[in-house]
Amino acid sequence: MDLGPRLLCWAIALLIAAAPLPFGSVGVIPAASLQIAVLTLAALWVAMRWRAGLSPLPWKDPLLLSGAALLGYALIQMAPLPLGLAQVLSPEGSAMHTTYGPDPGGWIPLSLSPYATWLACMRILCLTLLAVMVRRNASAKQGRTVVAAGLLAGGLFQAAYGLFEFISGRQHIFDYEKRYFTDVATGTFISRNNYAGYLEMAIPMALALALLCLGRSRRSGVTAVSPRQTPSSLKHRLSAATGKESFYALLLLLGAFLMLTALLMSRSRMGIVSIAIALTVGGMAVGLSGGSRRFAVASALVAGLVLIFASQIDILPVVDRFFALRLEMGGGFGRYTVWSDAMSMLAAYPVFGSGLGTWELAFSPFRTDAIQVRVDFAHNDYLEFFAEAGVIGLVILGGGLWLVLRRHATAVSFGGSGEEIALAAGVGSLAMALHSLTDFHMSIPADALALAALCGLFLRLGGQEEDRVLPVPARVSSVVVCCALLAGLAAAAALPAIAQARSDRPGPAAAIPTDESHDLDAGPLVPSAAAPDDDLCPACRFEPLNPKRYIDAGARARLRLLKDTEVIVRAQAMGIFPDPKTRLYLARRIDAALALVHRGLELAPVSARGHLEAGLLHFGRYALTGLPPQASEDFDLARDQFEMAMSLQPWRAATHRKVARVLSPLWSECDEEQRRSIARAVLRARELDPRAADIKETIGRLGL
Repeated sequence: MDLGPRLLCWAIALLIAAAPLPFGSVGVIPAASLQIAVLTLAALWVAMRWRAGLSPLPWKDPLLLSGAALLGYALIQMAPLPLGLAQVLSPEGSAMHTTYGPDPGGWIPLSLSPYATWLACMRILCLTLLAVMVRRNASAKQGRTVVAAGLLAGGLFQAAYGLFEFISGRQHIFDYEKRYFTDVATGTFISRNNYAGYLEMAIPMALALALLCLGRSRRSGVTAVSPRQTPSSLKHRLSAATGKESFYALLLLLGAFLMLTALLMSRSRMGIVSIAIALTVGGMAVGLSGGSRRFAVASALVAGLVLIFASQIDILPVVDRFFALRLEMGGGFGRYTVWSDAMSMLAAYPVFGSGLGTWELAFSPFRTDAIQVRVDFAHNDYLEFFAEAGVIGLVILGGGLWLVLRRHATAVSFGGSGEEIALAAGVGSLAMALHSLTDFHMSIPADALALAALCGLFLRLGGQEEDRVLPVPARVSSVVVCCALLAGLAAAAALPAIAQARSDRPGPAAAIPTDESHDLDAGPLVPSAAAPDDDLCPACRFEPLNPKRYIDAGARARLRLLKDTEVIVRAQAMGIFPDPKTRLYLARRIDAALALVHRGLELAPVSARGHLEAGLLHFGRYALTGLPPQASEDFDLARDQFEMAMSLQPWRAATHRKVARVLSPLWSECDEEQRRSIARAVLRARELDPRAADIKETIGRLGL
């Protein structure tokens, strides 16, 4: 194996092992760092191929073609289309844009949030490149072993660290004190299910590498001791193995035992079921096809030891988790409720979907429950993809899988050196495919990265697939273009991290109020508005298409400006009239904050938080005028924005309570239509949160 591919495999192995450390790389900065690392490795690989006289990328590779097709579809989703065409392709999506968007204009995208779809494009690109690099560079046994060892190292650390925190009762992730899943092992992941998913992929690799250790003596010329003992049989491997090889194999089997125990202590129901089914199916498939049964024997041995160990400890909490399925699939809130509500979303976006990456925004209006929990994932990767990509996306994904598996079936047959690693990669991929029926592993960068590597190992290069050899002038120009494109994409991946770092700086700009953070009468009655030349959104320069940055900036400005507005309102109530210039100054600052929020709503028109912030800022303008509600256009604009926010979050008590608190004091000054709007907000707030004392007092005061 050449030095270049070997170094590339080591770098990929390091990425796979390190990705789970920062909470599974779910944060903005860790996720961006992973993408930059993958794109950098891809650029180095392009340079290596250039030196070998090959095209920049293997353009006919089935993995690359499938990923490119899905990437192209996502780009179509986020591209602006003529309004008439968008209404034909996605009636519900275009209706959401025109109903909730500040000024949809003549062009709108199919996606409800093009920026979220762009982030999905970056994930698709990086995962595709990683899978192709593993497939092409880990075709030799040495390269496959290195990548497999990287996943194994990550799994062993996660298992050991997760069990240590669980048994000790410390329950930290390094210096972070866990707030969720404090009664189970989660390693450095937040969720036990994502932790279990990573272990599911690492456990088969431990078994495969253990068998490879026993097979080293085959290269030394040792023959079978009897006609029934083929050189690849487990009996022959055990009899021919040296003491050192047997010791290494035993250590790896103990590592598999450790990871299976950690998986059990995570109490992830589907994680336990998935690995059991995957190991069973993998062993049976190889055995029935006439292959060696050694992988199945090793799997059964380790699983039996884990079951014996589990029978000697307190296993009842794990059993109780399975009995809890009756509540989750019955009348309680859980996955079944989410999946049932998602059917309405699928019917609304059947063909082109709501846009990749837009699940939470698109699903929120369809929720029928009153549980105050964010449903930011569908807890079913297939359902979430179908809702976001529609039938067209499913066809593209299915066609890509068919192309990849068909090419793999004709090019590679099991057998020969490294069979165990390919089999283990298939078993790990099957476990993740099963677990993804009830969880969101593809949204966790560490799990998705490991799965992409497994796909590359399973679909390893068979035989000699032809690579296009280019003449020197064409080779140079194509490499320059490809490297420049990868560099630009790496810079684009870095922008969210830079913006996040800027927004995390200490100071007033770092405080982002939530729906429940502040009331209009909160804080000292002293002017606090920023100077006119302040930059209200420094992070927006780095992410000009991220709606969250604009809405957050508007929320920060609203927090300061409405305090100053209340100072003026209270002064007027006491007969003290401020300088008109002060009122004009605050009005201009509110307009600047409104412009930021409106920009965010242009980019994501179905953002309930954006409409809530716009309503609060319009209410601030109304308060500055001193006009009665019936004579104020700003009051009606605020009410309209509040109505939109509540319709987009019909389940969220905080949104309805906020609106009720803001509008109910003006009940006596409102006309009938305005009173009906206020009454709807107050009554819905009581329905969502019957224990809210302030809402009960408001209902009594208004006589509702």
